[in-house]
Amino acid sequence: MFGAKRQSVLTIFHQESRRIIRGFRGKKSSFGHSFGGAADYSDLVAQEGQPPVHLLFRLNMSDPAVGITLPGKQWLPLLCAIRYGACDLGYRVLSDGEIKILYQEEAKAWNDFPYDDYPEKLPIQLMSLNEEVYHPADPEKVHQYARIFGYDDLSPNQFEKLVRYVVKKRYYDPDNFGWESPEQYLQEGNCAPFVQGAPNDNCPEPSCSNHGRKSALRTFAIFEEEDKYVEKLWGPLCDSLQIIYQICPLCGAIRASNQCT
Repeated sequence: MFGAKRQSVLTIFHQESRRIIRGFRGKKSSFGHSFGGAADYSDLVAQEGQPPVHLLFRLNMSDPAVGITLPGKQWLPLLCAIRYGACDLGYRVLSDGEIKILYQEEAKAWNDFPYDDYPEKLPIQLMSLNEEVYHPADPEKVHQYARIFGYDDLSPNQFEKLVRYVVKKRYYDPDNFGWESPEQYLQEGNCAPFVQGAPNDNCPEPSCSNHGRKSALRTFAIFEEEDKYVEKLWGPLCDSLQIIYQICPLCGAIRASNQCT
């Protein structure tokens, strides 16, 4: 069902060190990272009688490329409520075999979504993680990851180079958009890599002090399926979805949300 061709679908962000890690399906890693497969965790059903959420990725946190550590756990599962329209999902990893769902926006699975006889588990594929070069002197990369890393670490010369880049590429166009200057566009208009703006979510853990506090979470990964496999994952009537993974810096709870691309 899902092609075995090597493809990059997952991007992991190390915000403090400004590193970018790309996940590739179809190549084995010594750490055992994988896409899909059996979601062998307890409590993956938010409502009795409803189907469980899906496991999209299972990452070995002993690999420094993952950039996430959860005390006492080795594996980081990236879940997605696919049959619920990939709705907003909050959960905590209690152990390598137990998940607690803290919040699920949709209580009932959507009828025939993504399509009839959708698999309970996605076909498993091996996966490797490789670093993508990021440097503030590269205006294309700075523009592409602006809402992850920001512009504060740019030198004046690097920022001016970025200004010239967005003008040249017509991301800023005074004839077609409402921004008064390329600088205003960069500060207010550029939402990359998010397609609908940076998320401002709160922690899904009710007992955490970040619960109810907007913009309290840190984006650590984004998943986007390759165009030729979109229908196989999301169904023939759905466009691609951008799945955003955030983590609470206080309690380690994870929130998965989607933005239509």
